[in-house]
Amino acid sequence: MEAMSVEAAFAELLKADPAVADRDEVASIVRRSSQLRSWLASIDVRCARRTTELAATGESEPPESLLGDEGNRSTRDAVGVTHRSHACDAMPSFEEALAAGVISGDHVDAVARVLRGLDNEVRAEFISHEAALLVAACRERIVMFDRTCRDLAKCLTAERDRRTGVDTEAAEFERQRAAAKVRGWVDKDTGMHHTHVELDPERGTRLADALRVHLRRIVKQDGNSGRSYSQLEVEAFMAALESGVTRRPTAGRRDAASSNRYRRDTRSGLDGIPLTTDRARPWSHTCASRASRRYNAAASSSRGRIRTNSAPRTRPPIITPAKNHTTERFT
Repeated sequence: MEAMSVEAAFAELLKADPAVADRDEVASIVRRSSQLRSWLASIDVRCARRTTELAATGESEPPESLLGDEGNRSTRDAVGVTHRSHACDAMPSFEEALAAGVISGDHVDAVARVLRGLDNEVRAEFISHEAALLVAACRERIVMFDRTCRDLAKCLTAERDRRTGVDTEAAEFERQRAAAKVRGWVDKDTGMHHTHVELDPERGTRLADALRVHLRRIVKQDGNSGRSYSQLEVEAFMAALESGVTRRPTAGRRDAASSNRYRRDTRSGLDGIPLTTDRARPWSHTCASRASRRYNAAASSSRGRIRTNSAPRTRPPIITPAKNHTTERFT
């Protein structure tokens, strides 16, 4: 960025008119506005630092509250300014570069994010690379500089772990698994349900593979040619979730009374095995076994065709009345 004082940059912006500017003039306006935003960010850093000092003596509220209320900011942004001030305390040259407009507040935020996740030993080593990091911040865009900071922190952590004999990969894997979480919320404006999932690489890969398999299957189904890809992804996500849900097989639709009877009898059955009769009276395991033997004997001489499951019996049967003869269903 071209060296220019804040006063000169502000004066240039006062005279500029983007509506009639050509490409080079627009680029100059953008550079000057970026320089002023960086300078304003440095003012916020100084305000957060001073508010912290006042709050320590009971003369002010915490900096997050003051910056949010007086600066018309969200709580998240106000906390971000406080973290930015901590990074500038650790690396003063970054605050000077921010005030000069050489770097942006996002560069300082990248440093702050890394510093918060380091222990004291690695943090001190990371701060010792302040000069090299500032050179990188002046040359690299936000995404690249953020990666530079994270890579440096990983290298320093790995070196420390090698010196102390700690398994870095195992420790990182356990840290990632411990940090995994699921959050859900409902957008009050749209009514849409949001689900945010943070997974470690192993479980994240398993989830991605499962979604990919279901997506391939759904794309090939008839009637999906006109649907958008995002809708197919939603269907694949729901299919992946529902594929792990076990449903009790039924012989047909039950009316409301039958459904209520099933739920009531399930609660009173032995070992979670639902046993029902036409009067919704729970049968014992012995009664059900006797009725099953009587039914099997009668079924062999019945003229009607009896439908039974081919799978081996693992639970007592459920005896339910039929119109002309008794039928048997297995769970």
